[in-house]
Amino acid sequence: TEWVTSAGAAVSVQFSGSTANLTVATDQTNYSPGQTVSTTATATNNGSPVANVSVGFAVTKSDGSQVTSSATTGKNGIAVYNLKLKQTDPPGTYIAGAAATIKGKARSATTDFTLQ
Repeated sequence: TEWVTSAGAAVSVQFSGSTANLTVATDQTNYSPGQTVSTTATATNNGSPVANVSVGFAVTKSDGSQVTSSATTGKNGIAVYNLKLKQTDPPGTYIAGAAATIKGKARSATTDFTLQ
């Protein structure tokens, strides 16, 4: 309520918009050559999982090179990308990212992991 008189009142109403969200995680924080990195992206809207969202994955290696893939979320809102690390991949910090459009809202997220 903004103001009230005997003649009337003024009320301000705000509607909260979509809270579309994308999170990304890896199953470990440290890997060795030859292991598989399982990267999951979770799409939600207002706290509920969103199915059939196309998710673009990108892993940037410590030398700046990039590997990309895509997957679609299931009814649990989760899309998975598995990357098998090569024996020749450079050691260091890698960035795993995901991007998607959820209910018309572009969202992205990143996390990092280390190849030892």
